[in-house]
Amino acid sequence: MARGKNSKSEYETLEQDIITAETNTYQDINLGLCDSGIKDPREPIEQYPPPVGSVDTRCHHVFRSWHWEIWSLLVALGLMVVTYCILSWYNGQRVPEWSFSINLNTLIALISTIIRAMMLVSVAEIISQTKWDWFSRSRPLSHMKNFDEASRSISGSLGLLFVAPGSILGVLGALITILSVGIGPFTQQAIKTIPCIQTHRELEASLPLAHFAPGMGTYSQIAGTTWDSRYYQVTADNYSLPNGMWVNTDDNAQYPNIRPDYPHWAKSAFTPEFLAGSLSSITNVTVLSVTMATQSKDERVFTHPDSERDSQGGQGGPVAALCSVYVCLKNYNASIEKGILSENIVSTEPAPLNWVEYGRAPRFIDPSGVPRLNYTALQRPCLVDGQWFDISNMSSAPKTPNRTFTPITVEGTNYTVPNDCLYKMGWIYASALQIFMEQDLFNGNCTFRESLGQSISCNSRWWLVSLYNDKKASFETLSTAFDQFATAVTNKLRTSGSSIYDWNIHETVQGTVEEVTMCTQFQWQWLLMPTILIAATTAILVATILQNVRNREQPVWKSSLLPLLYYGFAQRIDPSKPVMGLSELNQAAANAKAVFRNGAEAGFVGAYPISENVERQKRRNMDVDSLLEEK
Repeated sequence: MARGKNSKSEYETLEQDIITAETNTYQDINLGLCDSGIKDPREPIEQYPPPVGSVDTRCHHVFRSWHWEIWSLLVALGLMVVTYCILSWYNGQRVPEWSFSINLNTLIALISTIIRAMMLVSVAEIISQTKWDWFSRSRPLSHMKNFDEASRSISGSLGLLFVAPGSILGVLGALITILSVGIGPFTQQAIKTIPCIQTHRELEASLPLAHFAPGMGTYSQIAGTTWDSRYYQVTADNYSLPNGMWVNTDDNAQYPNIRPDYPHWAKSAFTPEFLAGSLSSITNVTVLSVTMATQSKDERVFTHPDSERDSQGGQGGPVAALCSVYVCLKNYNASIEKGILSENIVSTEPAPLNWVEYGRAPRFIDPSGVPRLNYTALQRPCLVDGQWFDISNMSSAPKTPNRTFTPITVEGTNYTVPNDCLYKMGWIYASALQIFMEQDLFNGNCTFRESLGQSISCNSRWWLVSLYNDKKASFETLSTAFDQFATAVTNKLRTSGSSIYDWNIHETVQGTVEEVTMCTQFQWQWLLMPTILIAATTAILVATILQNVRNREQPVWKSSLLPLLYYGFAQRIDPSKPVMGLSELNQAAANAKAVFRNGAEAGFVGAYPISENVERQKRRNMDVDSLLEEK
């Protein structure tokens, strides 16, 4: 029995030696219990001198220790660049409509959230790393908690500003954590929605265009004239013109009186512009009527000095005007808003008879009075095959097989131009239009009867009533009436006109469809704040890495708790061994177990490494114990 007891005692000694040996083989880690006593912070900390002849064999892969933080910061920087690119792409564009009700604000909000998370990954580890440098001097242990809270929350960061103002990197990290709250709102402010006009590419806009008759527009011009006498052959209620036209103000009076006529007797009063248009006009119409309207000083009308009164008998003053209807080329700037077509005339070019087109054509005169010549206008400048040509180089336009050239006189000089630049009205159509206007449209008179009040009767020519205008005819009303007629004829010609090369083709001018919609406006100034925060995070990360490179004695532990367990308040047993880095601490912790005991002797106890040798030894010990019990 004594032998057995001695053997057991010897085995216990052997077991202790084996466990100690296994423990010491793992870089001599001190797994003993921590000293429960805490030294006075005012007492100097005992420093171990570097062991003589010892070499720190640990590899200081500083950048490898910070690789996750570097990558997270690169992701944040990349997403910031993506944010700039996305908002720049959609700047001034229609607000995108994506599936699942996802809009641009949602996408930017998601990106900004990821940016903040990636940035705070680096900031949290930087703050955690600075606490190890902070405790290189004697500090209150509560600062350890303050640094830990600062790496986790905004409130902790606020507290760190007052607890450790001397930790420059820690304070900067805390400020970045606090200001990072504004990343989301600031990025949202960079997106502004404004109303804008966008081109609707799925729809097409077009207006009819006529190159050849009946494709030319007509233009009306009214000329006021002055004569030597204010009135001619005036009796009590009768007014007449030198061409035989007359009106009176008696019951059954004949007014207004409209007649197609070229007033050679008033030619001396024509302006150069009106004279040029009247000579190439399709027809000239004289209107004589009675009016009670007050005429302006610039209007040249007949005025009877004794007829300034009105009665049921229809007394009033006369008004006369000459209108010349001629062919011209109009350039429009057209738009349709809310279904209403609005056209603004950019320029007007008369289309006179092209006498040089058929050589000696003036001798061929149509019996109706219209020469057998085309009314022709030249478009200047002109677009041919995608290239602009002016009158000086139109003759050099590409001479393709289907393109023809026509001579034309412009300001007394003959030119040869492609038909693409010409707009024509054929003499046949012009002759028919002249006959219609002179025989039916602008020829006749109306009758005033006292029994009808202020109304007049024009019989089948009811459209002449607009020239009477309820006895308020004036130069403006007559001009408006003829302009409306010219516009109506022009619109008809535009819809029924044809190409100058093929009369069966109706040409159109293409435009764009624009609509008022909501667009995105990129206000890049709001992104300066998150950009500056990322730049500041990069700066303090670089500063922290450089500090780790300079101070090689301080391992990169960051937010790990293992240094507190392995290098707590107990003194190191073997100062000859270097301090373990974070990866070595993680490896050692993975191969060790411990139990935390509460009570008077609280702390981690029973820490031992886990390895195959220890497990085999434990099984061997169990076998030995069994043999001893049997004996």
